[in-house]
Amino acid sequence: MVSISQNKYDIQAWIIKVIDSCQTRKHCRTADKLIDAFLIMYGDWRLTGQLRALVYIQKDEIINKS
Repeated sequence: MVSISQNKYDIQAWIIKVIDSCQTRKHCRTADKLIDAFLIMYGDWRLTGQLRALVYIQKDEIINKS
């Protein structure tokens, strides 16, 4: 899966789709790496924090399912 746009809001939306598709904790770790790259590229702490919160929620749902 590749994002075509360079607009940070398009990238954020793409990362949200990746987070929503996570089914294991390993998938969530990969999403965390995408978020790290997003922070390095755009330096937007607010959007990064929102993405991290979504990953945290997704991890929690995965753990509760097992």
